Amino acid sequence: PFPAFDIVTAIPTPYPVDPESTTARLSDSCPSTAADDAAGTTKNVEVDYEYTMIVDAEADAGTIVTEMENALHRSLMADMCSDGRRTNSKARTLQATVAYQGFDSNPDDTTSGCGEDVNVVEGQACFLVQGGVTAVVDENARRLVVKRQVGSFAEGVLSDPATYEGLGIQQVAFDDNTS
Repeated sequence: PFPAFDIVTAIPTPYPVDPESTTARLSDSCPSTAADDAAGTTKNVEVDYEYTMIVDAEADAGTIVTEMENALHRSLMADMCSDGRRTNSKARTLQATVAYQGFDSNPDDTTSGCGEDVNVVEGQACFLVQGGVTAVVDENARRLVVKRQVGSFAEGVLSDPATYEGLGIQQVAFDDNTS
């Protein structure tokens, strides 16, 4: 069984960010339906992502990454769970081939500097964020389909300015790492 919401560990990350910093782990099961309960065994499919963010220099990158990951997790739970009560057309389209049973915020999201090849204006800083999400799906689900669906969904959420409005992020560039 997949545990209900559980924060496993939290490591605060002061600015400047330690390259080995991580965010709190989130783990949620989708609301079950009779069909889900009868579905049987599940498997975990890890979907990696990578994005670059330009932030205000005084911003706490660790807090920002945690907030970004929380926003992704909430969106996954709201839009991709196999809950028959949902009416979201995006969720119905995604669920046409995969029954999502839950999501886990592993692997850890880590941050590092972007390197000298990325120019930022004075008063801003650049961070590369590498991490992922684990989708819990029926054991018959095709891994590549899950990786593409969740990867595309993550890109949409993480690169949407509404997701990071008010967090001190100026820009996000997403790198699809799901293949």
